[in-house]
Amino acid sequence: MLGALEDQLNAVDVLTSCGDERGLGRVMHSLGSIYDTIGEPSVALEHYEHAIQLQIRTGDTWGEARTRNGFAITMAQGDQYEEAAAAFAEVADRFAAAGDQWWVLMARINRAITLLEKMQAGETPQEDVQEIGRELLAECDDVIAEAGAMNKSGLSAELYARHCRAGLLYEVGDYRGSLDEVNLALPKTTRAGDATLIVNMEMHAARAEEALGQPDSVLERLDRAEELARMAGRD
Repeated sequence: MLGALEDQLNAVDVLTSCGDERGLGRVMHSLGSIYDTIGEPSVALEHYEHAIQLQIRTGDTWGEARTRNGFAITMAQGDQYEEAAAAFAEVADRFAAAGDQWWVLMARINRAITLLEKMQAGETPQEDVQEIGRELLAECDDVIAEAGAMNKSGLSAELYARHCRAGLLYEVGDYRGSLDEVNLALPKTTRAGDATLIVNMEMHAARAEEALGQPDSVLERLDRAEELARMAGRD
């Protein structure tokens, strides 16, 4: 990752010297992503903001939408749930205007996941959980249906929507439904090879099984999740 950072910093010097603002905007986006990955969110946001300014100036509307998506992800990881959810909604609108349906679906599901994480953090008023949960479950169902119509290209959006759906069902008290969602989605998720998503699915299942009084199953799920997390870390 540090090698990639050095390469992008060198590219900044080259693009600046030749006055390529469009290319510089893309590089600033890449730097924002790198700084987010190495745990420097404030630096990441600064680079995303610089990228957006360049992309607006050069008319790079698709690049701007992608950068705003990265900006929203960094905010969500910093527990700025409402701001990130609003940003994802705007990103979905921008990609819809650009005619890029896959990015629309991912922005919509990222918004739903962000608001799920707000619930899990205990920041959603308890009296609002059921109503918001139903709204987000409907959004997940819509994304799953639209992703299915895209065949293989929509698979990642479908799987993240199912991950979100499993978490939401737990939050609204439907523990059996949450477990059923995991068991439905886990084989396809495993074939897709997304270790992080598999770990999340196993954790959803463990929480649901604990709530359903199945402690032996919980330990098996946690052991699998821990091993997958270690494997993902090695990769």
